[in-house]
Amino acid sequence: MTRRLGDVSQDASGSPAAAGTERVGVIVIHGVGETQAGWINDSLLPRLAQHEGHPEFEAHSEVYDLPDRGRNRPGLRFKAYVRRGRTLAGDHLALMEMTWADLSRIGTGSLANWLVMLKLFYEAPQVLGECFFDKTRNGFATVIENLVRGANWILRWPITGLNIVALVCAVVLLLRQKLLEMPDLQLVMPVALPTVMIALLLLLAAVSLWFARWRVYRDIALTDIGMSTMMFSLLSAAAIFATQNLISADVLANPAVYLMAAGVTIFGFWLIWNYAIFLAILVLIALAIQQWIGGRSVTRIPVIRPAAAVSLSIAQGVIYKIAIALLWIFIFVTLDFNERTQTACQHDPMQACSYLAEVQKNLVGIVVFNLIMVSILAVTFFTIAMTRSFLRVPARRTRSLASFWMPRMIVNPIAILVLLGGTLFNLIIFYWRDVIPVDFYRQIDVRLLPWQEVVKVMVGGGTALSVVFYAFRALQHASRGILHIGRDIVDHQFTPRFSVSRYLLPRPTHMGLAHPRRARIEARLDVLLKEIVEREEFDRLVFIAHSQGSVILHDYLSGNQDEQILSRARRIDVLTLGSPLSHIYQFYFAKYEAHSAQPAALNPRLTSWLNLWRVDDPIGNRIDLFDGTFVRNAPLRPGGHVDYWKDPEVVRAIIDLIDERPVATVRTEADAIAQPARTPIVVEA
Repeated sequence: MTRRLGDVSQDASGSPAAAGTERVGVIVIHGVGETQAGWINDSLLPRLAQHEGHPEFEAHSEVYDLPDRGRNRPGLRFKAYVRRGRTLAGDHLALMEMTWADLSRIGTGSLANWLVMLKLFYEAPQVLGECFFDKTRNGFATVIENLVRGANWILRWPITGLNIVALVCAVVLLLRQKLLEMPDLQLVMPVALPTVMIALLLLLAAVSLWFARWRVYRDIALTDIGMSTMMFSLLSAAAIFATQNLISADVLANPAVYLMAAGVTIFGFWLIWNYAIFLAILVLIALAIQQWIGGRSVTRIPVIRPAAAVSLSIAQGVIYKIAIALLWIFIFVTLDFNERTQTACQHDPMQACSYLAEVQKNLVGIVVFNLIMVSILAVTFFTIAMTRSFLRVPARRTRSLASFWMPRMIVNPIAILVLLGGTLFNLIIFYWRDVIPVDFYRQIDVRLLPWQEVVKVMVGGGTALSVVFYAFRALQHASRGILHIGRDIVDHQFTPRFSVSRYLLPRPTHMGLAHPRRARIEARLDVLLKEIVEREEFDRLVFIAHSQGSVILHDYLSGNQDEQILSRARRIDVLTLGSPLSHIYQFYFAKYEAHSAQPAALNPRLTSWLNLWRVDDPIGNRIDLFDGTFVRNAPLRPGGHVDYWKDPEVVRAIIDLIDERPVATVRTEADAIAQPARTPIVVEA
């Protein structure tokens, strides 16, 4: 049965609610994933029905077509499912779902995964890095923040724009050189090379601007790529126009000169990036020492936040180096640049051809050393994951889980140390090898390997590339859950920034919102409450939230304390499952770190909060939002982050909470510490 906004103030039979009974509204907010609208009918209600004393639900659902007010385009709508029934005590019950998976779904197929990975690659270091430094009042941390922000800008703009410009120019130059080798076409192409390059760059700038304007409402990462390409296309065209009066025409007729200029500029920006990261590491060490030996006069901040920000920037740089270097190697080897430009290289006063030959060798070294860092990082995460797997065995058998500890997976300090140490190692190899007292570099100089022959065999044979392709596809499929979690965390903190770009791009409709992606999800919860809950006039509200859904609920309760819909209920009960509120958000983001003495600081109607999480959950953990024991933290047996709805203890807790009786199936940390493990414990709701 589908309703638009109809009157739902009557019970399922159409008659007014019986006197003396309460109306209980249960709102379920799921976490990340591929959840479809109506998932409560398939995933939750069958689980409830398997337990004794469960609420009795009707055989059909009501489907409401609600306005999707958080979206950019007007007129969009979303569906909300409601399942009615009665509690064991005879109270009227309405179980509702707030679905938002379609707003964060990453799609299917390799292309969708590529786009999500690209989006995270561009946005995560900037968005999360700025949140890590939010409300920072420490001098060292402020310096690190500025260094990281500058390093991220160098990657997102100069290095991105210049590499795209150089790659496009390289392909066009080689194509032109190949055409000039054909005698019949030489007379058809009389235009001088500088003029060809200027025209090409102006065309590339126009196409890039059009691309950025097309993507501005959809994807900030691709918008940035378009804008950076446009900017450095124009700057490159201006540079060529200016140098025509400074350099002879014979020199400018050599295609290698243009790539040499691009290479010198790109490596110059990489030099700045590396030293910015190096300085950030030094200041980070100084901050750690200050926090360690400083007294109360020192403004203390968790060192993990600036360390994570620096690590994110390093990870972005490592991935970028590998991808760009491999692409350039492919260009050089498959198109035989030096062979096709051999005639022009005979008169080469600037030694551009020799420079490009040296660049090819350095590119191999860049790929190898950064792949070594990635390999060490992969081994680190594998070791951590295996450690967690081994610890699941005693966790399944122990009687009390209150003090059971699992190593942190996101982001483990060991992984941060690997990235910081790898950066220092790369600096030694590529920038400081001349000052090393021993001939260390020559012993590991991979440039001495016959790399051209190896690459040609790989590209020509295709076998290695096929293996890499299918391995990458398998990795993509396995990492979909990680991509979902990463995207939702980034989207939750994303704040659009427009400086010079705002003069060239259309004004987005969400410019007035601090967190537009977060707002569109919270708008759905607000519509659900206003269009259904407000009409029902529930006496009691129960919120059940899993994973990122608990963060959505927390932000809504804290931001709508005076909302009439919530104030009409005599009490609000909360049950969270696998919540990252403290394990991730309080740990890394300053906006969530504050502790409140009373739950009224979050919402005056908040009466109880039960938090369940599995001890091996890498995302969810205990919640410490308030002083004291208001939040009842109860650890569960191992089982990972998903499928909490299948856990019998979770289902029992949901049923007890709906019926407003003591939750008798779980033991909280405080209970386990206060009483012996064999004593039956009752957890108060």
